[in-house]
Amino acid sequence: MEVGEGLGNDERETHLSLSAGDRTMWDVFTDDPVMSRKLESIGAQLIQLRGRGRQYRLPANQVTLRKPVRRMTTPERKAAAVRLAAARMGPE
Repeated sequence: MEVGEGLGNDERETHLSLSAGDRTMWDVFTDDPVMSRKLESIGAQLIQLRGRGRQYRLPANQVTLRKPVRRMTTPERKAAAVRLAAARMGPE
């Protein structure tokens, strides 16, 4: 059986799980063939086939969690530009 066979795109999922007991490895389950290929291309270790999906192990240093990009309003951007210009001029 192929990964995700018989499932529509709205039904395919990828789950990342990290245990507090071992924060060095992520457990990843996916039944999405696109994500499966991406995981294999970065060297994720295939642990087992589970029904229509696959379970992988991935070192924690290969997963990065980031804050979203902060969108500044026009007034905030102008105020920041003024502060930056003043900081570049240095103390007078």
